[in-house]
Amino acid sequence: MSTAYKRTAFGRAEFFLELAEQCTSVQRDEFEAYLEACIVFARSALLRLKTKYEKHPQWKAWFEQLNENSSVNFFRNERNFVLKESSSKIGQRIGFKSTETAAAHYFYDDYSLTAAQEVRQYLEPYKKTLLDGEEQFKDKS
Repeated sequence: MSTAYKRTAFGRAEFFLELAEQCTSVQRDEFEAYLEACIVFARSALLRLKTKYEKHPQWKAWFEQLNENSSVNFFRNERNFVLKESSSKIGQRIGFKSTETAAAHYFYDDYSLTAAQEVRQYLEPYKKTLLDGEEQFKDKS
């Protein structure tokens, strides 16, 4: 991956998610911070795209249709909560079973997935949305 890509907001989001996934079970504070950084940078990627293309005549319609996109909604809602209210709304698994990773201790809505797995499930289609927007508006604004 190029240095230029790693410096993009989405590149940073992937970077912080990878760091979160590498945290050991005793690094729970670090896990939470990295996961929140991933969410903030992911949301920033769309906001930067908006800054770049919002003057395009079709931008508003494209941007408004994103209200139906579950990945966009996840990152908007989670980022807004983290920045405006409190730490991320993740549940914790409490038990006597020893785990190697901090990720194993946290979940969002689906208890069968770790919080990191769920964020990654949202991140992949979100990336496609960003790439689609870039492709649709680049060299046209």
